[in-house]
Amino acid sequence: REDFFHAETLRNFSRESLPVGEFEILQSQFLNGILDIVESEHPNGFERVKAAVVQSKMLQLPITPLTACLTPNERGGICQQLANNNEVSWCDDV
Repeated sequence: REDFFHAETLRNFSRESLPVGEFEILQSQFLNGILDIVESEHPNGFERVKAAVVQSKMLQLPITPLTACLTPNERGGICQQLANNNEVSWCDDV
């Protein structure tokens, strides 16, 4: 939850300080970086979340004004934003 709010703060900062769409580009890079993990087999949704967050913290991203200030909190929070945007799902569809 704390990570999500860190990512929301970064999103708001980008809206006010950077060209339109910069944060969405960053989210897209995270989606591409965690998608294989999310689509892999996991015993449950919680394990899927944990694996995706671990992967997000290891991603090598191009240097941009946003990536230069990313902390582990924002990285985990962006994973949660992707789930809120229905771009990833932590639980298998039944």
